[in-house]
Amino acid sequence: MVVVSACGSPLPTERRQRSCFHVPILSHQEDAALSDEAKSHAEQVWDWVEENLERYPTPRCVTLYGFEIDCEKLRGAFNVMLDEQAFPHRLNFDLGVCGRVGFQLPMFVSPLGAPASCAAVELTDPTDSAISKALLTTIPKVLGLGLNRKTGRGIDWRTPILERAVDAEAFLQARAKASVPGYSITVETGDA
Repeated sequence: MVVVSACGSPLPTERRQRSCFHVPILSHQEDAALSDEAKSHAEQVWDWVEENLERYPTPRCVTLYGFEIDCEKLRGAFNVMLDEQAFPHRLNFDLGVCGRVGFQLPMFVSPLGAPASCAAVELTDPTDSAISKALLTTIPKVLGLGLNRKTGRGIDWRTPILERAVDAEAFLQARAKASVPGYSITVETGDA
């Protein structure tokens, strides 16, 4: 059995992983063994996902606001404005192994009982990039997991975030700024 992306439209690999779920491609023998009912259910799932997927056009700018940040683990949530319209979902973010924070879109989990998941929201590449840029401006990169080349010490999930800061002073300033009630950051989608 080979696993491939089940996206209907060609997207860059990064967006494809965020937007789509994966389904197995079956051999002719395995496909023949599937009942017509199973095939019909798979088609119903695809139709349901296509019908319920929220798609948003590219705005002129995105604004991130309403941050809640766990400063010990660099994870939390924020709200988004697309131009002057509030995005209806609060987005979560967390720290990745490379030392950068990334955000997650809402997901459909087991749509119609299918053993699969996919994004419930589709953003354009410029919108995705602008949100990522605003988030990375708000929360600076820290050292990724692995061996610290300068000190020779290992960095893992238990290493305190401040010890992982590339520039401790800049990191503390950014953290303080993002923690102020009313903090927001706006990025134009053409600048991302």
